Amino acid sequence: MKIKNIIKTIILFILTSIPVVVKADSGLDSNYEQSASPISALVNTLLSMGSYIGKIFTEHPGSEDYKVCQALIAILGTIIILIVTLVYIFKLGKKKKNIKDILVRIGISLIPTIIFPLICFLINIELIIYIIIFLAYIITLIIVVNYLVKKRLNEEINKLKEVDKNFNEEKFNNETFEIYKEIQLAWCDFNLDKVKELISEEMYNKYTEKLKDLKDKNQKNMMDEIELESNKIVDVNTENEIEITCEMSVKCIDYIIDDKEKIVKGNKKKKYKYKYRLTFIKNLKENKYVLVEKKMLNISTK
Repeated sequence: MKIKNIIKTIILFILTSIPVVVKADSGLDSNYEQSASPISALVNTLLSMGSYIGKIFTEHPGSEDYKVCQALIAILGTIIILIVTLVYIFKLGKKKKNIKDILVRIGISLIPTIIFPLICFLINIELIIYIIIFLAYIITLIIVVNYLVKKRLNEEINKLKEVDKNFNEEKFNNETFEIYKEIQLAWCDFNLDKVKELISEEMYNKYTEKLKDLKDKNQKNMMDEIELESNKIVDVNTENEIEITCEMSVKCIDYIIDDKEKIVKGNKKKKYKYKYRLTFIKNLKENKYVLVEKKMLNISTK
């Protein structure tokens, strides 16, 4: 998957750079005229960039070389923004199998990336305008992509409600927090069998190994005053089974003691704020959720 993304990025890089280099009134048009193909023109232009970039610090504003430097910086800025944008888009679409959505996101990023540098070069505006346009472009892109992601999530939640007629988002948030809490308390009591039906077999085996390490060190994890701060659904998949991923923030007292009840890690008087990404699978027959994946996103102190 990563190789495919790299190939797509290179292709879009070339497609974006060629019209910019050919159309820009930057003083580098001769490279295009002397080259057999647009790709070789691009290579020649990129090789010429190094010597011109330094002149932005030595040439007087208004000179031809200074204008060339402005154009080159704008080109490089455009390319960097394109690459960052594609990484952002591919990251969003990493777990999505809907190719149409991914193509829409790529299209949104590619079209303005091609158009606005051409406009800038044709009207020969100053570098500060390039920067303003770049910032406006990034902000607009993030807003639009986030809107599409939110829209898709709402569509998936609506599909979920069709499959699970009893689904309620508030009920899900409270129920999954209670599951999280039960698992944490069972962990502290060295009694995972109590919550074996609430976690996947893989997680059960992994937690069992970690608890064994704590026992071998004569240590015990203590958690108290576990409170839910926020819980929101970030992904839903109903293709094969009901799979819901949420981001949950909790605060609690969390520390580790040894066999003499001496604190070896954490603080008994300080609350920690944990942010997790949790994935649950729901069994409709038994009407219960099972935690299949848990990832820590952030830790902070209260």
